[in-house]
Amino acid sequence: MPVHPAHTTTLPTGHAYFRITSPVFYTPNPADHAKVVNGQGSVRNPQGARYSPPNALSVFLAVDPETCFVEKLFYFQRDVLREIDLSHFTGLPVPPFNKDIILWEVNFSKSIPDVVDLFKAGTPSFFGIYPSLMHNPSQDYKHLSDRRAQILAQGYNGLIAPWARSTRGGKILVLFQDQSTNIQITPHTAAICQLLHTFLGITVQ
Repeated sequence: MPVHPAHTTTLPTGHAYFRITSPVFYTPNPADHAKVVNGQGSVRNPQGARYSPPNALSVFLAVDPETCFVEKLFYFQRDVLREIDLSHFTGLPVPPFNKDIILWEVNFSKSIPDVVDLFKAGTPSFFGIYPSLMHNPSQDYKHLSDRRAQILAQGYNGLIAPWARSTRGGKILVLFQDQSTNIQITPHTAAICQLLHTFLGITVQ
């Protein structure tokens, strides 16, 4: 099927996108930094994700740093609460309420055309996507991952979609090809609380 320009956008150079990872990718070798956007984490995921069928190459990025932190803090809180519960039974220490992370700032070296923009009026229905599921924070991913597979099969390079846990219109970017040779990438290294203050002006006591 032909690509329909009315439903797409082009990702330009000079615009920063963001992703948070553990410090494991932050090594003295810059080649390891590029692995942040090679999509291999999704390839090794047999369960898949919201916009990624099982074992499908997918590069997930946030359009703004706030969206990155919203998602990271959701899972961070859940993990800390689980570890607190376990500490009551095991006698292990209560986990720290802070954690070292890497916030990666990603700029594309070459623009990326033919990216489906699900914020455009009529675009979700054109691709058969139920709009309510894009905003649903549950882990019922099958409908959206199936639609993503169809979008890829029709020749598109990625999609932009609402970030389900953002209350301020956050956007995520899902690309269907390895981007490790198409980036300039900058790591920001610190604990979560410090990076929240640096990028969002939020002070955590």
